[in-house]
Amino acid sequence: MKNNDLLSACLVLYPFRSGLSKIKKILMVILVVFLPLTIVKAGNTKSSMEISQQQKKQISGLIRDVNNEPIIGANIIEKNVPGNGTVTDVDGRFTLSIEENATILVSYIGYLPQEISVAGKTYFEVILQEDTKTLDLNPVKP
Repeated sequence: MKNNDLLSACLVLYPFRSGLSKIKKILMVILVVFLPLTIVKAGNTKSSMEISQQQKKQISGLIRDVNNEPIIGANIIEKNVPGNGTVTDVDGRFTLSIEENATILVSYIGYLPQEISVAGKTYFEVILQEDTKTLDLNPVKP
């Protein structure tokens, strides 16, 4: 809807202004002023989302420990992108949509985290090493 269309609609309603309450008049002004801004903003948001999706690629992989056992529930996140991550399934597998030259962070409790560059790759087999420093706790004396 264009500004001219909204203005025409308001001019058509203008002769009936005496029957409109003050609230309806205020709402009409708000509609005329803010509706075109909302339409433009929504249009820009859609195009930026399409551009963002075009720059992403899907990666997949398998996370295991040194005994070749799958790690269930390991975290895989895109570095410096809050909210973009996943966890491994019961077979230690994952898939994730990320930026083309991103870095992923792979972590799991009791294991050392790893940073991996995804440039030029789409499949990853990661072996996590146990974090022996975390496991070496001082025993409590009775």
